Order: sequence, then structure tokens, then C-alpha cells
Amino acid sequence: MREERDRFAGKYRIHSDRLPDWDYAGPGWYFITICTKHKVPCFGEITEDKVRLSEIGLIVEQEWEKTGVKRSNVVLDEYVIMPNHFHAIISIRREQPVDPSSVETLRATSLRSIAQDDQPSRFTEISPKAGSLGTILRAFKAVVTRKARIMGHSDFAWQPGYYEHIIRDEEDLNRIRETIQLNPLRWALDPYHPS
Repeated sequence: MREERDRFAGKYRIHSDRLPDWDYAGPGWYFITICTKHKVPCFGEITEDKVRLSEIGLIVEQEWEKTGVKRSNVVLDEYVIMPNHFHAIISIRREQPVDPSSVETLRATSLRSIAQDDQPSRFTEISPKAGSLGTILRAFKAVVTRKARIMGHSDFAWQPGYYEHIIRDEEDLNRIRETIQLNPLRWALDPYHPS
């Protein structure tokens, strides 16, 4: 399996550091970092140890806040928007099961007919699960990019992928919260700092 994963690494797909047996759609706490392409500082600047957001930085802030409102299985915790990257803690909770008979849509009907036919889709093995960390972050990045470009920032882009750390206990959570809170104060020493 690993040989199969590595065969096209660097050519057609980006190597993933995701845990192969971890359910990223199941309940869990994550520390994530997403960078701009080439770490271009387009989200704002640090002035007097405080983040001053640019127009794109404000879009990032608004869309991140909306992520927690739009998705019932997501709880947002600490986050900080730095000039060229974004750190956040996100919790994915177990969603209440939905009775398929209570919501009738074309998509639901199609999914039921596929399930009834018992024909496995070849995309289910390679596509991220709905509600997973990957799909949440992909949607967030896409809407920020679209809105930034509509506002005239045609060169804005994210770095492909994201960094993720599974938070395993309260001590880890508190340490990461402190790191996020102190990030603007430590900007000059930050590994993502342009200099």
C-alpha cells in the first residue's frame, strides 16, 4: 500500500502526513496551520505586537467565523490570522443522525438508489468524507479565494494542503492555545516570518 502511495508522490499528488487509520470526520480536536502560496504576507501586518488585518485578512476572519456557524458539527476555538498564515484549533463533534425519510432531495434520492443497487463508487475510497477536516478546510480555502479574487486580489492563492496536529489531551490543548495567543508577540522569531 505504501509503495502504491509513494509511486506518484511529487508528480501527481502531494504526500500526506495524515494518519491512515484516523477518522477525520469523527469527533476530534485539531490544531491546523494554513499558509499563503509562497508565504506571501497578504493577510495584514504585525504592528506593536498586534495583528492589523488587510482586506484579505478580514475575509479570512469572516469566513472562519462562518465555518463555525454553518456547520453544526464544528466548534471553533482559539485562532490567529498572521501576515502569511493562519493558525486555529477546531473541534469536530459527532453530528446528530438525520432520518433520511425526513429530508427528500434529488441528491438523497440518488444516494439511496446507489446504496440500494449496492454498487460501490470508486470515488468513496479517494474522496474525503463529508464533514471531515479535509472537506471543511477545502471549502474554507475555496470561499476565501473566490471572495478575495472578486475583490480584485487576482493573485491571491493558498499553499496546497495544510498542516494538522491531532490534539490528544487537555495539556496539549492548553499549550497550543497559548502558542496561538502569543504568536503575534513572537512574529520576529516565527518560522513563517519572511525574513
